[in-house]
Amino acid sequence: IFLGQIKHINEFEKKCNLCGNCIIDKYDGLCPITRCPKNMLNGPCGGSAISGDIIQTLFINRLNIPIYVNRSYNLPKWANKNTLVITQSYSGNTEETLSAFKQAYQKKCKTISISSGGKLKEYCQNRGITHVKIPSGYVPRGAIAYFIFISLKILEKIGLTTNILKIDIEELIEIAEPPIPLKIILFILNILSICNLSTISIASFI
Repeated sequence: IFLGQIKHINEFEKKCNLCGNCIIDKYDGLCPITRCPKNMLNGPCGGSAISGDIIQTLFINRLNIPIYVNRSYNLPKWANKNTLVITQSYSGNTEETLSAFKQAYQKKCKTISISSGGKLKEYCQNRGITHVKIPSGYVPRGAIAYFIFISLKILEKIGLTTNILKIDIEELIEIAEPPIPLKIILFILNILSICNLSTISIASFI
């Protein structure tokens, strides 16, 4: 699977620029969520869910708020107006994500959505919710870097992280737990290194 995504990684290397020109920077709709959330829900499913697992692993010991990756149709009962919900679906048509989005809206959660289009984009437009559109034409796993970096940028813009990320490779591998395979950890570290966000290059590990 990873070898099959090499061309997508190479394409992302050319496109990714987090030095003041991130895809999220052109969206001004983040203002309503700048008041610090008490908890964070990441709502991806399928191939897109890997990014939620990685975000959770990276920040489980770095943030003072809990991060929960939701893969079901329903949000936890505790989700409320103090919860930051990032709903993501590459196609924008994943049933579980759409259901979670509707519940987040009903619960008045601080919500942002990420997709290449589909019903999720339509739902956001109809409800005045910030939607970040990512490029189409990938398989969900091939677009994982977009989900990860946009989520990281969101955390930075609302003040939960001061520097977008600096990672020590030994620490990350040490704290990584199932279901995140080591290959995925190395994959994201490689992209972080490409974008000058990691303090250590993993070239010597591959």
